[in-house]
Amino acid sequence: MTIHSTITLPSTLTIENVMTLTALLRDANVHGDPSVSCDASSVELMTTPAAQALLACHKNTPLQFDNPSPAFTATLAALGMTTAFA
Repeated sequence: MTIHSTITLPSTLTIENVMTLTALLRDANVHGDPSVSCDASSVELMTTPAAQALLACHKNTPLQFDNPSPAFTATLAALGMTTAFA
């Protein structure tokens, strides 16, 4: 049986909520989930610290981004991170 968590990302991903985001992802990892699905459809703003936090978490537990919003994909592209989560 494969355990798979789904987390809905908030509309704003900034340094102010990075700790909350990483705690959610860490909790999924503690529960033994081999990967975490992140619904990124409602992301309207993502800053560099949030993208870096997602990448750091991805190195421990593979993250999959479902329905990434235009703002989410544009931020990853601007930071040169489009292939970092592949």
